[in-house]
Amino acid sequence: MSNSDKGVNSVYSGVIAGTILITVLVCLTYLDTEMPVTQLALYVLPVVGFVLSISTNFISQFIACGTVDAGKALVGGIPSIGAILMAFFLAYFNNCRIPVASVVAPFYVSKDATATCCSPTLLLETVEKQYPAVEIASYSFYLFVAMLFGTVIGSSMSVIC
Repeated sequence: MSNSDKGVNSVYSGVIAGTILITVLVCLTYLDTEMPVTQLALYVLPVVGFVLSISTNFISQFIACGTVDAGKALVGGIPSIGAILMAFFLAYFNNCRIPVASVVAPFYVSKDATATCCSPTLLLETVEKQYPAVEIASYSFYLFVAMLFGTVIGSSMSVIC
């Protein structure tokens, strides 16, 4: 049974891991590759998330139990892979990216483009092509929540003394 008196709060470690994951995603956008950023991130970020989750599990085990069990830490890293892949699946659909884009896009799109009464409305694809940061923000939101979820679930599986 896990010792609840001492240990690392898995939400805090999930926030740190999620922030690192988003930082890696932003760094991937600056790479000059022929592959689209979202496709490159689909290959890189699950591995990074798995490594971050395992690292978090090792630290949590050592603090809570005083020992480290690599098998439990590895098994505890698996939920982060599934959660990250699920985040990519959700962010793939335009309808799931629209809420985040509607919050972020006004920082990039000028008021003149949206202020006219009878002009055609901007489409999500148009805004994302003109301002790639809007698409990255949408993916970042889902990836952050997924990493948080994967780390919390994985930590609960791995930190059992």
